[in-house]
Amino acid sequence: MPIKPIDRGMPGVNMISSVVIGKYLYHLSHYRQATKTLKDAGITIAKQTLWDWTWRSAQMLQPLWELMHQRLIQLEHLAADETTAKMVDREKPGKPTVTTYLWQYFGFDKGKAPYTVFDFARTRAHSAPKAFLGDFSGTLLTDGYSAYQCLSDEITHAGCMAHARRKFDEALTDSRYRPLACSGSFTTWKNSAKRWIPSLATSTGNVSCQESCSGFVCTSNRKSTMRRRN
Repeated sequence: MPIKPIDRGMPGVNMISSVVIGKYLYHLSHYRQATKTLKDAGITIAKQTLWDWTWRSAQMLQPLWELMHQRLIQLEHLAADETTAKMVDREKPGKPTVTTYLWQYFGFDKGKAPYTVFDFARTRAHSAPKAFLGDFSGTLLTDGYSAYQCLSDEITHAGCMAHARRKFDEALTDSRYRPLACSGSFTTWKNSAKRWIPSLATSTGNVSCQESCSGFVCTSNRKSTMRRRN
């Protein structure tokens, strides 16, 4: 008999994986899976049971998450970003959903940690990345959100040039700056900036953060002044 992932439990690995992927990849709630997708497949099961399986799978995967976390913060270069996630507060049934945050971290050092780690937090304050990054002392690439500026002095902050490029392109089509652009001053400014921001040389097409930020670091933890690496 194959080993069951949950001691004395009914589901096998494939069943648990299907439930977890359905919820977190395809955004199918346990209720919808229990009353629609699984029911249509001839499987009758309570949504609480699906929740229990999901919770148990998270417990089993916790050691893997911790290993990935530790390897990530040992790298020399990291990038971070955060996004919102709506959550139902089970302690307040019937209340509107609350806004929580998924903090995303990934490394630039190829081969050493080829993955992305998500860290869940109920806050967007600097306490979330501070707790995750711990003793990290390398270069951290971000979009300039102020929470990242309140971290350890051992961290070198890198500004995202894809964000800077976007503002140049927006200014060229913004009516407020059109007179400046027509006068030639803005064109001169943009052409000068191309030497420092390679992605500006192409006004169309998508440029990834990693491509556009290569070779740039922030010279101050508080200011957005940029300099090019030698």
